[in-house]
Amino acid sequence: MVEKQLKALTPPKLRIILIAMMVLLLVAGGGIFWYLRSQLVSFAHEVHEADIAAEESNANITQLQNLQRVLEKNEVAINRADRLVLDSSLATYQDTLINEITTFAEKSGLKVSSFSFNPSGDSSANVAGIKTTTVTVTLSDSASYREIMEFMHYIEYSLIRMRTDGLAMTSGSSGSDKSELNISSISLEVFIK
Repeated sequence: MVEKQLKALTPPKLRIILIAMMVLLLVAGGGIFWYLRSQLVSFAHEVHEADIAAEESNANITQLQNLQRVLEKNEVAINRADRLVLDSSLATYQDTLINEITTFAEKSGLKVSSFSFNPSGDSSANVAGIKTTTVTVTLSDSASYREIMEFMHYIEYSLIRMRTDGLAMTSGSSGSDKSELNISSISLEVFIK
């Protein structure tokens, strides 16, 4: 029986079987190659997208680090800009104003006797979100023209944006010294947000 099967395998039949096996292996190899190639292309695409995301992230980090250095370098200017307009939502904005005006008065040789605040809510600053409030400052003693001018100079050039709204003064009561003035009140318009 084995002999019959061996005699049935003639060289042309073996050649056909060999060719069929080679074609089958070639088709199987091509299919496996195509599958692996598509997997490799998909993986390469994912790696490329991850690389682009990493480069963008690195660029963002570099940009943020540069901005941080700029902020640190300009910290003084930023703090000064923050003081230009007081934040009225903070309970301490009136205390800040009182301290600032009192300091200016002391530098000028004047004494402040009282403060009164009158929030006008007027938006005469023509800037969105900026309001004004009126602070009336009463001085306790008469003062010289030079002291008053020095005080007004400090007010006008203060970092906190304020301007003189009104000044009520009369000539001094000491008959011989005409440079003495009595100031009943100074009205200041202060910008707040």
